Amino acid sequence: MRKIILLCLCLSGFILNSDAQSNLPAFGAWGHGPAISNAIIKNMPTIRGWNFTFAWKDIEPQKGKFNWKLVDDQFKIAADNNLYIGFMIWVGQNSPEWVYTQDGVEKVVTNDDKHSFPYFPVLSGQSNDRLRLKVSLFIQL
Repeated sequence: MRKIILLCLCLSGFILNSDAQSNLPAFGAWGHGPAISNAIIKNMPTIRGWNFTFAWKDIEPQKGKFNWKLVDDQFKIAADNNLYIGFMIWVGQNSPEWVYTQDGVEKVVTNDDKHSFPYFPVLSGQSNDRLRLKVSLFIQL
């Protein structure tokens, strides 16, 4: 069931809301980041929602093995505080290493004065096909 909800949110961009807040608009201040806590919420009493950011490598650290604990914990804090929920799953440099080591997706790394992080240009050929397949399989969960 969780996979279906995740898929719907990823594809449609809908914002979840709780019954307690359904009469309040989602318009207003939103927090943003990978984590939220009750202490943060207490210091920001006017926020209406939280837009979470998660890295794919944290959700699926090993191929086919998912860790939903961080997502579950963060969504629970937001829901318990009647906040609207939005989220993004970062890919690219936030992809799990197994995508490159086990599945043969080409990894391009830059290391110059301006960039010291992986750079992912538009890939062509088999490498691009493999990456598209991995993303589409992840979305199907």
